[in-house]
Amino acid sequence: MKASICLQIDIFRHVYLVFRKWFYSNIWYIVCRRFYMPDLLLVLFLFNFSLFLLHEMDAIRCSEWRLFIILKDMEDSKAYKVFTFIHLFLYVLILSLLFSQYQTIIFWVLDLFFIIHAILHLFFERHPRNEFKNSFSRSIIYPMGVLSVIHLVLLINIST
Repeated sequence: MKASICLQIDIFRHVYLVFRKWFYSNIWYIVCRRFYMPDLLLVLFLFNFSLFLLHEMDAIRCSEWRLFIILKDMEDSKAYKVFTFIHLFLYVLILSLLFSQYQTIIFWVLDLFFIIHAILHLFFERHPRNEFKNSFSRSIIYPMGVLSVIHLVLLINIST
């Protein structure tokens, strides 16, 4: 009986030591893993893209379609639907390209778009139909432009 208990304790100790070694080595890997530049680029881009999605949600609240040449003359209920519907195809296109072999190209295109977009919002700051004049909307729009510049600089540094 005593030998059987000792054997069980030895087996338990062995399983515990193997598990402890595995656990600590994996935790150490997760905690101490270096952030490689491509990972940082993707995380930075995804954060910026998330800001863009937030801005588009805010754009619906602020009736951004009133600033567009074609949509501004439409009745609000119809312009809202067109504006929203266009974004469905836009998001599908962006996401499909983002997770494809064209990822770097979509980085460049969207970074340039976000920069131009922030500049346009700056120019349209005094437009009478612009409803993005609050600090919340501005805290989404302008960081997109700044983060895009940072992302582009890092992207250029990686490719050279």
